[in-house]
Amino acid sequence: MAPLRAQQLSLTESQWRRTVLLALPLAALAFILGMLLDGPSGQSTPFDQLMYPAMTVGILLLEVLLWRLPAVTNLLLSTLVISMSFFFLGKLIYILDLMPGTFSVQAEMTETLFWVPVLYVLSFFVPDMRLARPIAALFFSSVLLVSVLYVLQHGMNRPFAGVVFALAELNLANLTLLSLANTFLSFKDRLVRSEAQAETLQQLAYSDLLIRN
Repeated sequence: MAPLRAQQLSLTESQWRRTVLLALPLAALAFILGMLLDGPSGQSTPFDQLMYPAMTVGILLLEVLLWRLPAVTNLLLSTLVISMSFFFLGKLIYILDLMPGTFSVQAEMTETLFWVPVLYVLSFFVPDMRLARPIAALFFSSVLLVSVLYVLQHGMNRPFAGVVFALAELNLANLTLLSLANTFLSFKDRLVRSEAQAETLQQLAYSDLLIRN
């Protein structure tokens, strides 16, 4: 029974690997579109000019490594989660505290933070992503801390109310995703344990039947 479970797990990991291989080019395309359209939109910041090309190259490199080195799939996906966490958090800190006032904070938030749910999906839904899960939780805590510090610094004054509203929505969405992901993971773990117990009982019953015969 144990080899069968291992085979099933290997099949699941292979399916996830193929899915990620198909999804990574879409993420790279998003950054490429950012490089092409950020300038004409009037929202091209120094952070974007530096990080969009870097993230494009990094994602394409991970795509190649994931294709050529299936044995280290979880390590590569954990690297992706860590990289994206730093990127999202760095982007948020930049647009809140370092970006020139001529740019729209809310517009900048819509450029990349729509991709945050992918981080939670990779961390909690892909099997054996034990390293990525605490990173995702730390990312949530960091975003919440940055948001709270911004609110404490600027308050609810009219010029900042829109940004505070956007931050509140971002953190509530993150909290919902994190809670749902944790619930799903707990349910999956209970299901796996139940299946293992059922297989063990079935094996014992079969062995007992053979002994009696």
